[in-house]
Amino acid sequence: MACATAWAWRAPSSARWRTWVAASPPSRRAPASAASPRSSRRRTVPAPWPMSTVGASAPRKSWSCCWPAWAAWAASCSSRSTSRRPSCAPTAWTCASASSPTASASRRRARNPLEDWKQRLAASSDGAPLDAFRDWARAKRPGRPVFVDCTSSEDIALAYPSLMEAGLHVVTANKKANAGQWSHYRKLRETASRHQRRFLYETNVGAALPVIDTLKNMLRTGDRVLRVEGILSGSLSFILGLTEEGVPLSQAVGTAMEKRFTEPDPRDDLHGTDVARKVLILARELGRQVELEQVTLDSLLPPDFDATGPLDDFLARLPQVDAAFQRRVETLRAEGKVLRYVGSVTEDGCFVGLVPVPLTHPLAAVKGGENALSFTSERYSPTPLVIRGYGAGAAVTAAGVLADVLRLVDGPLP
Repeated sequence: MACATAWAWRAPSSARWRTWVAASPPSRRAPASAASPRSSRRRTVPAPWPMSTVGASAPRKSWSCCWPAWAAWAASCSSRSTSRRPSCAPTAWTCASASSPTASASRRRARNPLEDWKQRLAASSDGAPLDAFRDWARAKRPGRPVFVDCTSSEDIALAYPSLMEAGLHVVTANKKANAGQWSHYRKLRETASRHQRRFLYETNVGAALPVIDTLKNMLRTGDRVLRVEGILSGSLSFILGLTEEGVPLSQAVGTAMEKRFTEPDPRDDLHGTDVARKVLILARELGRQVELEQVTLDSLLPPDFDATGPLDDFLARLPQVDAAFQRRVETLRAEGKVLRYVGSVTEDGCFVGLVPVPLTHPLAAVKGGENALSFTSERYSPTPLVIRGYGAGAAVTAAGVLADVLRLVDGPLP
C-alpha cells in the first residue's frame, strides 16, 4: 500500500480547507479543480488546534484516507487545545488502493522490498565496496545507519573503526574483530565511544543464545566471574554426536557442512580455532588482556595429519582419520565416557580441547548442535548460572543478528 503525507489547514480568511501534499508523487496529484471533498472522497476531522489531516488529492476512486489512524491519534489528544501545532504532532498517512496490475505489483514491492533480493543481486553488476557504505553514510547522515557483517572476512573486520567514523553503527556475527589483535580490540571500543556508535556482537559466542549480554550484566552489577566453561561450538557438538552413533568423522563433517553448521572452512572448527576465538572473546569481556596465541589449544584432528592445502584436498584426505577416531570413541564408550570439545576461561588461563566426560556429567548430554555454557561467580556459586540451547546454523545466527539490529532500532538515537 503506497502512502503519501498531507497537511490541511483552515486559512484565516476562508472557511474552506486547503491541502498541501508533502510526499505524494507529482504524477498522482490531482489538479486544483479536484479539491472538492465529495469528488476526491476526502474525510476531514477538526484537530485540537486549527490544523487537521485529510486525504491527499488524487484521481477519483484511487485514494482513500487512513481514517482510523488519524482518529485514534486525535482522540488521544482531545484534551489538548492550543493555537499552535505542537512539536509532537504526528505525520498522518494517506493510503492508496487501486486494482490495476501495475498498482498491485507496486503494492507488493512496497510491502516487501526484499521479496526478490536474490534475483536482483544476481542480475546486478555492481559490488558493495566498503567505500560505498562510508560515502553513503557521510553524505546522507541518516538517523540510525547500521552496517551488518555476516561474513568471516578479516579485512571487513579491520574496517569497523572507519565505518564508525563515517557514522555507521556496527552489528556483526564475524568473530575476527573481537578476536584479533588487542590493539584493534581497544581501537574498536575507543572509536565507538568517541563517535557515539553502537558495536553489537551477541552472535560471536553461542549464536542467538544470550551469552555476551548475560556476562556483561553480571559484571555491570558487580559480580566477580571466577570460571567460564562449556561447549561453545554447535558444529562440533553436532559432529561428535554423530560419531557416537557410528558415523565416520569425515561423513559427519560433510553432513555438518551441508547443513551449514560449520565455518566456511571447517578446519577452523576441527582445529579448535573457532572455539579458541570464542574463549578469547569471553576472556576479554572479563577484562583479560589476552591474545589468541595465548589460548591453549588441542585440535580434534591428530597432530600428524596433514590439514594444509586447498579445502577440497583436505576433505579428500579426511577419511584417513576415520578409523583411529572411531576406535577412540568406542574405547571411551566402554569406560562409560564420551568426547566433548570444551572451552574454558579460568584464573589460570584459557583452554580449548577434547575432553572425555562421564555419561553422568551435564556436558555429556549436549550434542546435536547444542551449546552449553556455565558461569561460576561469587554470586552463582556453588551452583553456576547455565545457558544451554541450539547454537549452530544460519537460522539461529540470523535471529541473533536481527535481535542486535532491533536493539538499535528500538533504542534512543545517540
